[in-house]
Amino acid sequence: MARKILGVIIGVVTDVTISLLLGIIFGIGIAIFLAVRGVNPNDLGPQITSLLKEPYMKLANAGLGCFGSLVGGFVTGWIARTNRVLCGAIMGLGSVVISIPFWNQEPLWFNVLGVTLTLVVATSGAWLAEAVFGHRSLPPPQ
Repeated sequence: MARKILGVIIGVVTDVTISLLLGIIFGIGIAIFLAVRGVNPNDLGPQITSLLKEPYMKLANAGLGCFGSLVGGFVTGWIARTNRVLCGAIMGLGSVVISIPFWNQEPLWFNVLGVTLTLVVATSGAWLAEAVFGHRSLPPPQ
């Protein structure tokens, strides 16, 4: 039981950490892109904000978040060892709860998409851990 709880907690931390880091790298990449195109440095903030409101950029952000959820679900399944898929679903639910304060997106469809994708992808990551490791166990993480 302790391994399952630990797996869920570490999976949520992994998901949030990867998602935030990829979001920061994505934002820096956008800033560099705009700077190279000659945007005034004082106008970078409003330009980035405007650009991130575009639907294709929202989908790109959702894709980055999905990668974090997939890795978090996989880590959860790897640590939990039993009931991996259920633990992955619980990890996805934990990630959704943590993401609620960030739900400032204008269209409702983006928030609904984020919840749905997080749950599905986190569960898929745990399922992938089940497929990779099966019922055999690896040494516990150090």
